[in-house]
Amino acid sequence: MKRETKTKWTRGPTSLARGSLVRLEKLPKHLQFNGHIRGGYRPGGLSASECLRSLCYLHNETFNIYSHVFALIYFILATRDYYQIWPSQHTHSHSHPHSPPHVNGDGVWMVKVFVMVDVPSTLLPFSLSIIYHTFMPHRGGRHTYTSLLKADIVGVWVTSTFGPLASVYCSLYYLPRAVWHLYSFTHALISVATLQQLLSFKREDTGNGYHSGVGGDGVVR
Repeated sequence: MKRETKTKWTRGPTSLARGSLVRLEKLPKHLQFNGHIRGGYRPGGLSASECLRSLCYLHNETFNIYSHVFALIYFILATRDYYQIWPSQHTHSHSHPHSPPHVNGDGVWMVKVFVMVDVPSTLLPFSLSIIYHTFMPHRGGRHTYTSLLKADIVGVWVTSTFGPLASVYCSLYYLPRAVWHLYSFTHALISVATLQQLLSFKREDTGNGYHSGVGGDGVVR
């Protein structure tokens, strides 16, 4: 009976903290997508609390998690800079030193729109990626992993889709308004098509039990 208890306990994060991480071959199939990294994995089948406790010991997702955590904290602190360009009701280009030169009339509401779009599109991918890397070995299995991976991909898509809009708007500001509308339509069309392709891409089996470049259930990895 003692022996059984010990065997069960070796799956928990307390023993993992002492170095009992598993090799690639011991993972569930849906987590065996990188044949170049052979060890240092948390075992599959962890509960949500065990996934969270894995933040307290080293494994091969530790750098992925904490690099995103530090970046998220940095960008949250950096959002205070947006207050310098946020136009007030009486803002004019000559009275506010931090405002873009065209912030008057229609430009005022565009600056507000871009600030409101840029902040979430900067913070979202880091937040979702932290969740993805933390809960990868969750006991929910393939279905939970695929949902987390989709969320991570959507976060990256949001940043690449909405992040450049302010720069593009400034670049096209002095061109005819029709050019901006044409770009907006083309950009939206390409972005939606890209997201659809990302979420529907099929898994390719390399024949050696590992998977190259893409993840399961129609999600790129």
